[in-house]
Amino acid sequence: MPPPPSSSAVEDPIKGYKLFKPFGLNEDVTLQNRMVLSPMTRARNDATSHEPGEMQLEYYTQRAGAGLLVTEGVFVSAQGFGWYGAPAMYTEAHREAWRPIVDAVHAKGAKMFLQLWHVGRHGHPSFNAKRDVVGPSAIAAVSGFTHDVNANRVHREMCRALETDEIPGIIADYCQAARLAREAGFDGVDIHGANGYLLDTFLQSVSNKRTDQYGGSLENRARILLELVEALQNEWPANRIGLRLSPNGMYGDTGSADNYEMFCYVAKQLSTVGLAYLALLDGPGFGTHDKGRLVTLLDAKVNFKGPVMANVGYTRDMAEGVLRSGVADLVGFGRPFISNPDLPERFANDWPLSEPANFNTYYGTRMPGAHGYDYTLFTPYKLNKELTLKNRIVLSPLTRARCDPVTHEAGNMQLDYYGQRAGAGLIITEAVAISEQGFGWYGAPCMYTEAHRDSWRPVVDAVHAKGAKIFIQLWHIGRQGHPSFNGDVVGPSAVAVVSGHTRDSSAQPAPYEMCRELKTDEIPGIIADFCKSARLAKEAGFDGVDIHAANGYLPDTFLQSVSNTRTDKYGGSIANRSRFLLELVEGLQNEWPADRIGLRLSPNGTYGDTGSADNYEMCCYVAEKLSAYGLAYLATLDGFGFGFQDKGALTKPFDVKKHFKGTVVAANSYTRDTGEGVLRSGAADLVSFGRPYMSNPDLVERFINDWPLNPPAGYETWFGTRMPGPSGYIDFPAFSPSDSADAVVES
Repeated sequence: MPPPPSSSAVEDPIKGYKLFKPFGLNEDVTLQNRMVLSPMTRARNDATSHEPGEMQLEYYTQRAGAGLLVTEGVFVSAQGFGWYGAPAMYTEAHREAWRPIVDAVHAKGAKMFLQLWHVGRHGHPSFNAKRDVVGPSAIAAVSGFTHDVNANRVHREMCRALETDEIPGIIADYCQAARLAREAGFDGVDIHGANGYLLDTFLQSVSNKRTDQYGGSLENRARILLELVEALQNEWPANRIGLRLSPNGMYGDTGSADNYEMFCYVAKQLSTVGLAYLALLDGPGFGTHDKGRLVTLLDAKVNFKGPVMANVGYTRDMAEGVLRSGVADLVGFGRPFISNPDLPERFANDWPLSEPANFNTYYGTRMPGAHGYDYTLFTPYKLNKELTLKNRIVLSPLTRARCDPVTHEAGNMQLDYYGQRAGAGLIITEAVAISEQGFGWYGAPCMYTEAHRDSWRPVVDAVHAKGAKIFIQLWHIGRQGHPSFNGDVVGPSAVAVVSGHTRDSSAQPAPYEMCRELKTDEIPGIIADFCKSARLAKEAGFDGVDIHAANGYLPDTFLQSVSNTRTDKYGGSIANRSRFLLELVEGLQNEWPADRIGLRLSPNGTYGDTGSADNYEMCCYVAEKLSAYGLAYLATLDGFGFGFQDKGALTKPFDVKKHFKGTVVAANSYTRDTGEGVLRSGAADLVSFGRPYMSNPDLVERFINDWPLNPPAGYETWFGTRMPGPSGYIDFPAFSPSDSADAVVES
C-alpha cells in the first residue's frame, strides 16, 4: 500500500520544476534559471540613430528575472539594416547606448546575449544609401510585406545576389558587431540564422540557387554559417556564441524540402565547436512548412551535444515537460514576456498571467496577424498497423481496490469507471493479478479463471463502444504481498520490504513479511501464469497487454540489484537480472504479437524499497533489448509520483527514446501542458495521466476545451480498502458551468 503523497514534489510540484533551477551554460556563466527571454523585434529604438534608449533600458530590466536575455535582433551593418525602429551595433555610439542596459540586467542577476542580425532580402532599398537589398540569389520574398524607412507598409522588392568576394566582408561586419558587444559588457552573442533572414536564406534551397562554393549541396549552402561561427571565435570563445535556427518555419517564403537534412548536418558540424547553445524554433509561431520532414528537439539533441534551447509557443508546463524529457536544457519565452515582465515570478508562484498583448502592440510599426498553436496531445496516433488511437492521452493503470474481494472479478463499478474515462486514446487497466500466488491486494482484480475473463468482457465492450482501446496490465505482486492471501510470498531473493506497510486479506494494515526466494525451476511456471492470463485477456476482447515491471513488484525486483542477490542465471549482472523479464516478453509472444504487448518500468522510483545504483544502466540495457521485439510501447515512470531514488543517475524520456526505437509513453504527474511539452520534444509519443483522471472522468474533453479541473481526489478515496464503494470512484461529475467556481485550472 503506497503512503499518501508527502514529498515536496507532490505537495507543490511547481517548486520542484527544472524550469526554475540554475543552469551552468559553461564554466564561466551560470544562469539563475532555465527561462530565456526570446529575441523579439519590438521596433521602439531611435529610428534615426538606431540606438536603444530609456525605453529599452526599462524593457530589459523589467524582464531580467529570466536566466538569460537574448536581445531583439540587432543589425550588424548599414547594409544589413532593414526594420524601422530596430537597433544596430556597428558604431561606438551603438555600443555606448547598449552599455547601461547590460549593466542594469546584470544588476538583477541575469545574463545577456546580443542577437546579430542581417535582414537580407527582407530589407527595403530605402534604408541605406546604396539602396542595396541582398541575398544569396536574386529571388524575392513575395509573401507579406515589409516597411520602408518611413515605416510605411510596402511590398518586398527583388534582391541582388551577393558576389562571392563580398561574403568575407559580411562576415567581417558580424565580427565587428560581436567585438562591440563584448566591449559593451554583453555575456555573449546569438547568431540569427532563422526566419528567412540572410543566413537562413543561404541554408534554404528555395532561396539559394548559387553555383559557387556557397550554393548547391548541403555542405556548400552551410558554408557561410560555418565560416561565420569560425570567424566569430576571434572575438568570443565558442561557449559564448549561440545560434538560432528555424528549419520548420515558412516565414519569409522559407521552407525547403531538405531542411531536416540541412539542420542535422549543421547541428553535427557545430557539435564539436562547443557553442553556448543551439536554439530551435520548434513551434509554429508563424506557420509550419509542409515540404519535408519537420525537425524535433529530439533531432537537435541527438545531433548537437551542447545545450539545446526550445522556443516558440511554450507555456510554463509545456516548458517543464520538454525539460523533463531531457532533450532541451533551456526554454525561450517570447509573447508571454510581452505582457508579463515578471513572468518567472508569476510562473514560480502560480500567479495568473496578464491578458496577452494585442498584436498591434508587438511592433512600433503595428504589423498585424499571427498563427496559433495546436496541441499534439489531441491528435490521433498509429500504435501499430492495426491500432490507431483517437488521441495521445493514456489512462494510467491505477489500483483502486473496488473489485469483488472474494471472486476478484470486475463488476458494474468497473464498467462505469472505465466507460466514463474512455475519452482517452488508450486505457490501461488497473493492475490485474495473473495467478493466486501473484495476488496480494485487497479489492484488486485477477485474470486467471474463465470467470475473471467473462467479468471483464462488458468492460472492454463499453470502452470500445466509445472509440477507445484498452490493454490489461499483468501483475505479480511479488514480495509486497501478505501471506494471509495465499501463504506464499515470493521474490527473486529473500529480501523483505521494510518501508511502509501492506494489507492482509481482511484489508487490515500489516507490516511486510520476509519473502521466499524463488527456485530457478519455478520461474518457467510464473511465466506460464503470465501467458495464461494474457490468453484469457485476448479472449475477453482486450486490445493488448501491459507488463507491470515497475514499482517494486516481481519483474522489477528481478531487475533491481537492491532486491536481487541471486547467484544463478537470473542474478548478478545486468544481463542476468533482466533475463526473467526478457524471457517473459518472449513467452507472451506465443499469445499476442509483439506490437500488442506494452511494458512499464520505474527506474527512478523508490516505491517498495526500490532504487538501485545501476538502474539507469539497467533501463538503457532493457530498452535496447526490447527495441528489437517491436513492442507496442515502453512506458517509464519518471519518479514524480512517489519520489526519486538518489543512488544513481536518473532516467529521462530522452534516454529511453535513444535506446528504444518504438513508441515511448511518458508517465507520472504530467499536466496537460507538461504532457504537450514532452510530446513536442520528440522524446515521447504518448502521455499517461493518472491522478487527474481520478476526479475528472471527462479529462480529455476538459483539456481540449480548457475547462477547469475538479479538485483532486482525496487520498482516502484512492483505494477501496479505505473507502469502499462508488464514493470517490465513479461519482465525480463531468464538467458543467455550475462546477467551475470550485474547480481548479491545471494546464
